[in-house]
Amino acid sequence: MPYVIALDDGHGMETAGKRTPFIRSLGRSIKENEFNREIVRFLDIELKRCGFLTLQVAPLDRDTPLKTRTDLANQANADAYIAIHYNAFDGNFSAPTPSGIELYVHPGQKNRAAGRLAENIAKYLRQGTPQNFRGIKEADFHVLRETKMIAVLTENGFMDDPVEALRMIDVNFQREVAVEHAKGICDYFNVRYVPATIDDDGIHQVQIGAFSKRENAETLAKRARNRGFSTFIRYSNRLYKVQIGAFTERENAEALAKSARAKGFEAIIV
Repeated sequence: MPYVIALDDGHGMETAGKRTPFIRSLGRSIKENEFNREIVRFLDIELKRCGFLTLQVAPLDRDTPLKTRTDLANQANADAYIAIHYNAFDGNFSAPTPSGIELYVHPGQKNRAAGRLAENIAKYLRQGTPQNFRGIKEADFHVLRETKMIAVLTENGFMDDPVEALRMIDVNFQREVAVEHAKGICDYFNVRYVPATIDDDGIHQVQIGAFSKRENAETLAKRARNRGFSTFIRYSNRLYKVQIGAFTERENAEALAKSARAKGFEAIIV
């Protein structure tokens, strides 16, 4: 019988305070749930393709009560509960801010089943976009305490770190994080991960260079990272293409391209 995974997309779209500081290049703040809901959406697809059953315990944009979420998971006899979040420190970009990923399990579970699931997910998160790994921690969060199944809460970056904030609406990063969670869940349950070919229709990608030699692409990517951009190198049509973001909304891509041009990069939207 297939395993059932309960998926929790963190806070609601209008939950007070759960957003980045104002981002000048975008002309707005990014709400935490803009990231959380996309990870759950992609992760739902990933897990179903691998043979899991899924249950979205907060499928609406409003802030579903925590008890409602855990009650739904418990009633469904889910095998695992995964809560997706994005961290924050002091709510502004002006002071030195921590960055990176951390995972949580309920106190006493770090060396038990939930801890092992967290370790599997963390293994893949650490292989993706370079981020500080802040460890697997214990906390008495409701969704970790009131679930009858193993439960893990992941914090996938800091909203008040300037670089990590922009990653929240970067489709490349969203997909990467979802795949990393899926691979960790598959490993824990001893289920083969089935990869998919990603269809980029409707995605606006910000590209700053394309090269026939990978080393040239890596040089440009390093320069872009040093200027505060998150970079991806994609190979297609015999070219190594350096991209700094991918968005479902064109205006977000245009804002990032404008910021890149201001820092001396030849940015185009593809």
